[in-house]
Amino acid sequence: MSHNNTKVGGQNPDIQGDVTLGLNDLSDVSAGTPATGQLLQYDSGSSSWAAANTPATTIEHMWIGGKAKAYSNSPATSLSSGQTVYIWDDSPINTISGSSISVTSGNANADENDWVQSITLPAGKYVFRVQSMFEFSASGYAVYQFWAGASSITGYGVVGDSRGVLYGPSNSTARGFYNISGNTTFTLKIGASSNLDSIANQGDTPSEFGLIYVEKVN
Repeated sequence: MSHNNTKVGGQNPDIQGDVTLGLNDLSDVSAGTPATGQLLQYDSGSSSWAAANTPATTIEHMWIGGKAKAYSNSPATSLSSGQTVYIWDDSPINTISGSSISVTSGNANADENDWVQSITLPAGKYVFRVQSMFEFSASGYAVYQFWAGASSITGYGVVGDSRGVLYGPSNSTARGFYNISGNTTFTLKIGASSNLDSIANQGDTPSEFGLIYVEKVN
C-alpha cells in the first residue's frame, strides 16, 4: 500500500500518513528504557545519546558546634589575643573527603573531651563561615578569625556591646574564601578583646553560640 512506501526512523506511516516515533527510533539515540529523573548524555565512543543519571549535587561540607557545654571544661586558659577559641561538639558533621577534625580526648572528665582544637583540609577551594560569642565583665568586644599558621584566612568576626568603637560596622560572622594547594590546618583564634570575662565565668556561651561551617566549592 502507498502509505507504507516511506518510513521515518524505521517506522511506517499509518493509513492517514502519520508517523509515530519513539526517542529510541532516532538513529543517534540508544536510551533503552530510561528511568524517572534520568537525562540524555552524549557518548562519543558510540556516537549516540544514552540515558544517564542526574549528576550528584551533594556539597562537601563541615558543620561544627551549636551545643552547650561549660567553657571551663575546655583546654582554654586565657581569652587574650592569639589564644585558641574552642568549640564543643560530640558529633560534628564532616563530609569533606580527606579532611579531619582534631578534638580533645582521653580525659577522665567526659566534659573535657570533644573540644575542637583545629581542622585540617586537603587541597581545594573553600568557603568559611565562623562565629562565636562570649561573656563580658563590662561593656567590651571580642575579635576572632580563622588562621592557617601565621596567616588569617577570614575577615573579622566581632561581638560585644562596644564592637563598633574600633571595629564598626562589623559582623559577628568571620567569613572568607581560601584556595588550598595541600593539606592545611586551621585554628580559630582571638585577635583582640576588651573586658572579656574569665574562663570560669564564660558558662556555656562560647560553645552554645560557637559555629564553624566550611564548604568545598568547585
